[in-house]
Amino acid sequence: MLGVFLAGAILAAGAPAATPAPADAKPAAAEAKGPVPDPNRIICHSTNLPGSRLVTRKCLTAAAWREQQLRDQQDLNYSQKSQQVMTR
Repeated sequence: MLGVFLAGAILAAGAPAATPAPADAKPAAAEAKGPVPDPNRIICHSTNLPGSRLVTRKCLTAAAWREQQLRDQQDLNYSQKSQQVMTR
């Protein structure tokens, strides 16, 4: 009898009570990410060209930077795949 009581107490203490979440509550994952960045904000990057002391500055929107990064990654993947085909 005492064993059943202890087992019930342990299970009750370990399991949180099932209470429905309020309708206006946001999921925890959405809060962890923070605010969504504006894709139209302007971001500027300064770069040095190899062999030059001149600094070039390129300003694009956040969405354009994301597209540029995606294109660069696709180009890199394509060139690496084409080199693998040529070396076989």
